[in-house]
Amino acid sequence: MIVGIGLSCFAMAFVLFAADPFDYHPDPFLQALVWVGFGVWCLATAWQQRDWRPPPDES
Repeated sequence: MIVGIGLSCFAMAFVLFAADPFDYHPDPFLQALVWVGFGVWCLATAWQQRDWRPPPDES
């Protein structure tokens, strides 16, 4: 789960910046800021999901 979230975030950032499909050339500082933001968001999301359990089946 954590690895999946991390890989999807990395893939999204890679497509947006490395592949540059929109021919958008951001400022390197802004690019670094976005990478750091993605990393922090991924870690926070993965950390929140680590103890998640499906709700018990009450049927």
